Amino acid sequence: MKLAVVAGCSVLLAGCAWSAEGLGRAKVEDVYTSAKPASEVAGCIASRLMGVNPAFQQAEGHWVVTRMNGYSIPIARWDIIQQPSGGTKIEFRRSIAVMSGEEKATTCF
Repeated sequence: MKLAVVAGCSVLLAGCAWSAEGLGRAKVEDVYTSAKPASEVAGCIASRLMGVNPAFQQAEGHWVVTRMNGYSIPIARWDIIQQPSGGTKIEFRRSIAVMSGEEKATTCF
């Protein structure tokens, strides 16, 4: 019974407060720019971060890459947005200040 309660709470927490969408509402910590296309930057960030770090296209020209912790909870998020004038804007958000992968991701810009 205890296991079922713990598992149920874990699912609720992972799906609500600790989701990629929830992290997307957090304050933007850093903004970067790149001359590369958004899809190229997103693919590079996803491959540089070790583990399962999904990249998905949220809208036309807007990619999102999240970094998960060991419990599959997103702890960092990059919004990679293609700019109409050319180039890409990258917005970085994180829920904790350690192990966000920022130093690896910035090599892609």
